[in-house]
Amino acid sequence: ILVASLMPSYTLELVAMIPLGASSMSFVATLNATLQLNSSDAMRGRVMALYFVLFLGSTPVGAPIIGWVSQQFNPRVALGLGAIATIGSCAYAWSRLRSELSSEREPDTDQLPDESSQGRDERLLQEHA
Repeated sequence: ILVASLMPSYTLELVAMIPLGASSMSFVATLNATLQLNSSDAMRGRVMALYFVLFLGSTPVGAPIIGWVSQQFNPRVALGLGAIATIGSCAYAWSRLRSELSSEREPDTDQLPDESSQGRDERLLQEHA
């Protein structure tokens, strides 16, 4: 989106929007399928309703803001603002995902075996070897 907002002509902007449209459709289809396949049968309708409220429900909030920015400045600035918001939200989601994944990988010190059980396990392995 940011590249498209920086294009000097309308034709070049349209060319820059082709991969954006393709990746957007791929993202929407993948997210839709993932939500449906990973939700239980009893909750699938509720999950999809919440997904569509969040997905389409942000339009009434963002559209007037972007329309005002476009009218006050120009459409390129509005497109660039959308790009910056997208990059910011992706960076935030990426950092949250990384911290969540790293916390899952760290072993819980309460569940680690103590010294005596480690020694016992080693002796049992030597006896049976």
